[in-house]
Amino acid sequence: MLTELAIDLTAAGYPVGIYAPPVHWFEITGNANVGMPLWLAIGPYPDVESGVVAAKAACNENAFGGKAPDMVQFVATVDGVALDRNIICTSPVGLVAPTR
Repeated sequence: MLTELAIDLTAAGYPVGIYAPPVHWFEITGNANVGMPLWLAIGPYPDVESGVVAAKAACNENAFGGKAPDMVQFVATVDGVALDRNIICTSPVGLVAPTR
C-alpha cells in the first residue's frame, strides 16, 4: 500500500520519501522494502561532533526498508539547547523534486 501511494503521489507531482526511526518503521510496516528516499532519525547526542560521527556511520548502513538512508537526522545539545541536525548521505538531486 505504501509503494502504491508513493507512486500515485509522485506521478501527481508530489515527490515523497520516508522519515522514521527504525523501531517505528518495523512496528508500522514489518520492515517493508521501499524504493524511495529515506530520512533516518537517530540520537540524541551530547554534542554535534559525536552526532556527526554517528550520522556519517549510519549513511553507510542499511537503515530500514532494504536500503541505506539518503539523509540522517540527529539531535545534539549546544549551550543547553537541543537542535536537529541533518547530514545528506547521497547526492541531493531527486531528494526534493523528481528529476527528468
